[in-house]
Amino acid sequence: MQSSRSYLICGTPRAGTGLLSGLLASTGLAGDPQELFWNQSTLETEWGVSRFDEFVAEMRRRATTENGIFGTTVMWGYFEDVLARLRTLSSASDEMGEDELLELAFPGLRYVFIRREDVVAQAVSHVRAIQDGIWYAGETAEPKPTRFDFEAIDSISQENRRHNAMWRAWFARHGVEPFEVAYEDLVQAPREITLRLLGWLGAQPPQDIRVQARWPKQADAVNAEWVRRYRSMVRGRCSPSAEPG
Repeated sequence: MQSSRSYLICGTPRAGTGLLSGLLASTGLAGDPQELFWNQSTLETEWGVSRFDEFVAEMRRRATTENGIFGTTVMWGYFEDVLARLRTLSSASDEMGEDELLELAFPGLRYVFIRREDVVAQAVSHVRAIQDGIWYAGETAEPKPTRFDFEAIDSISQENRRHNAMWRAWFARHGVEPFEVAYEDLVQAPREITLRLLGWLGAQPPQDIRVQARWPKQADAVNAEWVRRYRSMVRGRCSPSAEPG
């Protein structure tokens, strides 16, 4: 199916992009907005394509629903690399701005910005996934041992803040007004937000439309304990009575 309307889910790791993309895909009206650029090399082999033009065409064909809506997800961490690859498209030119390159690849492009208000909980989720190798609930792999790591959580928390600010700066620079989603709101009202987003994309959802997450929620008591420990340590470091260092 050739897409006539496109959207890009813009976010950071563990901000709820997987939850949002699964909810949208379940409706059958908003493409299948997975993180395709991140898996480009694997997908090129799987799809039997070798040129970037072919990859973009194939991702649009595969991730577009019958109503002509296409979607994909991208993280700020490799967004600049995506833009550099888009500049190699045969129809691109050196004079094109970044937003023009994206529109060239994905006609009728709109932007969805998803963020997590609690960047510490987001960082904890990310650190645990890195350590145990389990990125989605329901994976069959045996989880590896994990340990609380203040420095890793702190570093990723700061990175989340920076990358969210960079997304906002990019939107402002290009005059983009994205559809904003807070992860915490999405968890509380997944169907309501999904339906609002479908309407924003111009889809026509029936009243009885199915809206279902692709994976169950992954956070557990360990996540909550790591968040508590991290915040307790931060408070201790900031306390006037705390020892130096």
